[in-house]
Amino acid sequence: MSATTLGSITPSPVYKKPRVKICGLTRLEDVRAAVDSGADYLGVILAGGPRMQSLQTVESLFGSESRLAGMVVPVLPTESFAAVLTDSVPTAITHLNQSIGIAAVQLHANPSIKEIEATRSAGAPEVWSVVHIDLQVAEAGSASFWSQIFEIASNSDAVVLDAKAPSGLGGSGLSFDWEALTTTFAGRYAELQQLTKVVLAGGLNTMNVQLGISLLDPYIVDVSSGVEEAGRPGIKDPIKIAEFISTVKQIRDQKLATDNTVG
Repeated sequence: MSATTLGSITPSPVYKKPRVKICGLTRLEDVRAAVDSGADYLGVILAGGPRMQSLQTVESLFGSESRLAGMVVPVLPTESFAAVLTDSVPTAITHLNQSIGIAAVQLHANPSIKEIEATRSAGAPEVWSVVHIDLQVAEAGSASFWSQIFEIASNSDAVVLDAKAPSGLGGSGLSFDWEALTTTFAGRYAELQQLTKVVLAGGLNTMNVQLGISLLDPYIVDVSSGVEEAGRPGIKDPIKIAEFISTVKQIRDQKLATDNTVG
């Protein structure tokens, strides 16, 4: 079996968004499936929950000596790997930078400015801050809701919009009301997009990703449970991965064709 060259991953050329992040990876074969299907970012969870990995496991998945069933996985390029942490852990960030190289540290959830700054100071190339949104988007009617989001966005390289789940973590398979956010609060959402990149997460799958993209126009779509085997958190389905990424790539191509026609 030939080696999988993760060094070949590059952000999507030509039409750069939406890019795809496959998160909650726990097995080498799933890493390979994501790479082979054309993922732009690979994510691993160090923040708790059923998909949580140790630093040692992350090294075995993404390090230069990773081997499983004949597969050899070279070091990931720094533009492709994202680590999800509950808060800024300087030793973990330093370790990951030295052993693997990371594109971003994703902070869960609604981090303080102090936490964001500490993460950046610890060496994170980019800081992606998760903002939890209640399922009915009722909280978006509050001025304090947008004030907090705008403050986080102004200090982050991206905001990850995810549904507020009982566990407090991602990967719940739940989606907030995308349409309510972008219609009822269209002006506010437009302001957010001017401040930083938007990552759409929470309940995405092949069937609804086109709607999510059309409503929110995110820079990145972040999927985990939507490409997993039913009832098996962390165990990805290679067919679902391929179908999800293929769907997003078709949307990219359609946008490019439309832009060329208009131009």
